[in-house]
Amino acid sequence: MRALLLALLVLSVLPSAARAQDLMLERFIRQCNDVGQTEDPHVAINACTQIIRSNEAIGHALAVAYNSRAMRYLDLHDDANALADFSQAIRYSPHYAQAFVNRAILHLSRREYPAAVADYSSVIQILPDDQIGYSARCWARALWGEELEAARTDCDHALALSPHRAGALESRGLLNLRERRWQDAWNDYDDAVRENPANARVLYGRAIAASHLNRAADSANDIASALALDSDVAHIFSDYGVMQ
Repeated sequence: MRALLLALLVLSVLPSAARAQDLMLERFIRQCNDVGQTEDPHVAINACTQIIRSNEAIGHALAVAYNSRAMRYLDLHDDANALADFSQAIRYSPHYAQAFVNRAILHLSRREYPAAVADYSSVIQILPDDQIGYSARCWARALWGEELEAARTDCDHALALSPHRAGALESRGLLNLRERRWQDAWNDYDDAVRENPANARVLYGRAIAASHLNRAADSANDIASALALDSDVAHIFSDYGVMQ
């Protein structure tokens, strides 16, 4: 009789233990995904790590956990671990476009332009009918200051897919500044300003183009508006290697 009671007790405990484990995993998933970024980065990183180690996530689900952990490593300015995790995300889900985009953005921040271009090329292979890869690859090449003809082709294609896309207009505007095509630069930045008037960079880019077109008053107005939005915008363009 004692043995039977013990057996029944074990059977009753097993479902509750499994339920507790499920609830814990659900909590880790919420903390790891943390869409609103309300969790402390260390808490989110630990939650993602628990999911990765749990053997419950496989394939794309595992890739999402690595990608989410990478994003929180970026919050801690831990580029090395973020880069490793983005690469793991891509390893487990080779068609995970967002992981390629995120890794490319990290490469750009580190001035690793060829690597960023390669990642955006992968995005284009995955999403050939979406403007995002073409626009971003144009931007990467424009920042790099190399492969400018290919950059223009990318921007033109992005705008053919999405004519009013402010990002592609800004990318081509910078490209035009690099190539001293002042009127084309002004036109692109002017269109970008109409799409996104609160973007200090497009206002400042338009100011530079206007200055070279001998439109001093327009240039001064745009510079004032850009600086009111972002006091660091002149430094940003200096970092691009484009001066007024």
